[in-house]
Amino acid sequence: MHDGDTEESAIFGKLDADSFAHVIEQLSTLDVIRCACLCHSLWRLCNGKVQQCLKLRGTQITGPNLIWLARTWMCGGAVYLDCSNCEQITKANIVQCVAVSPMVAELVALRV
Repeated sequence: MHDGDTEESAIFGKLDADSFAHVIEQLSTLDVIRCACLCHSLWRLCNGKVQQCLKLRGTQITGPNLIWLARTWMCGGAVYLDCSNCEQITKANIVQCVAVSPMVAELVALRV
């Protein structure tokens, strides 16, 4: 058995994959990234969720960081973007983000 399997078994020993996925869906993208940095198994589990959605509502993310997330972390594959109440993001940042993520199907940007 390889180390990743051991770590994953330990994580899921108490929490099944569906429950973990439900928990991850409730977190902001930044919290999911923080979670993913804890170990290789969490990285693999979290990475699929982050590559679909950028949930940044009310965070202190900056415009350049938003563009980095869209381009580098999500490889341009974001389908959902919520950056409502992010005080440091401008409309121009959102346009740049959508430009590097042409798959965005839903955009929520209230009070930006």
